[in-house]
Amino acid sequence: MTKHVLIVQPYVPGYRVPFFEGLRSTLTEDDIECTVIAGRPDGAQKLRADATAPPWLIQRNDRTINVRGIQISDIAHGHDFSRYDAIVASAAGTSVDAYRALVGAGRKKRAVGLWGHIDSYVAPANPIDLRLEKWQMRRADRVFAYTPSGARFAERFGITPEKITTVMNSVDVSGLVSNAPTKEECEAFRSTHGCSGRPVFAFWGGLDESKRIGFLAEMLDELWLLDRSIHLFVGGKGADEPLLAAAVARGQVTLLGFIGALEKRILGAIAEAVLMPGRIGLIAVETLALGVPILTTTWPFHAPEFEYLVEGESVYVLDDDSVAFAAAMADWRRSDAEVWAYPTVGDMVANFASGVKQML
Repeated sequence: MTKHVLIVQPYVPGYRVPFFEGLRSTLTEDDIECTVIAGRPDGAQKLRADATAPPWLIQRNDRTINVRGIQISDIAHGHDFSRYDAIVASAAGTSVDAYRALVGAGRKKRAVGLWGHIDSYVAPANPIDLRLEKWQMRRADRVFAYTPSGARFAERFGITPEKITTVMNSVDVSGLVSNAPTKEECEAFRSTHGCSGRPVFAFWGGLDESKRIGFLAEMLDELWLLDRSIHLFVGGKGADEPLLAAAVARGQVTLLGFIGALEKRILGAIAEAVLMPGRIGLIAVETLALGVPILTTTWPFHAPEFEYLVEGESVYVLDDDSVAFAAAMADWRRSDAEVWAYPTVGDMVANFASGVKQML
């Protein structure tokens, strides 16, 4: 008899599609039908321009309530939870969907899973959120933690290891490792952008507050005083893009917009390093696959995927100071490309599917 599982997401960015398609396919082999329901991006997420709506997605207009500056999210409002054997929602104190799954109609007949960071990584821990999320996790049938540190955090909350799945959050990098760019392709890219023979660095991701584009702009001002030969390629879109206007105007930065596998392969080959003064998340998987290190700072709010990196090898942590960062860049030159291990999206699918089957 077919089992039915519903996963509730804030929204589905393009990088999540291979995971959900792989998960749906894998679960089908065990006669489990997986449905995904998600909201639409808004605010900074919308300006990243990375949302997608594949045919298998049920997309809703997210109902968000602002209570004293706290965003309470109700994505699946009006959707009938009672017809599912299991529901997986975000582990978040502000998620109405998680509470509806845990205490709503039909609770005794369905399993409930919670997934996400689990620990507080990208912002200071809120004591009220922690209490609510502890309540959620203790009543859930399964906790899906992105990384091992999140799983350990759930254990400290009293969740038994048998109820925890470590997902090993990842992204599809097959397009990054399938074909290395040739020297001719790399030189053509440099030549097109007027950077032949010059040291270049790269950044890609959302151009918004979480990535600290303001810090990046300040650092570029300092770097211009030290070494005008260094060029930065920036891939991505976001609300803080105008902060880079001065660096673009003086020819120090090239804005590439949203970039795909081809551009990332070339940047991974020619860049001295990838700059990420703000939040390091799934870009950790991409840079590990490409063999290019990340230069970051002592800023404390990286996402859990930061733990995939090894300091002094795949990531270098510099002082959180724009002058010091610029000075380090002026002297930084990359060694040969490395080969580093990383969790694949196939690993993530297998881990998540195993957790769903155990939950059911």
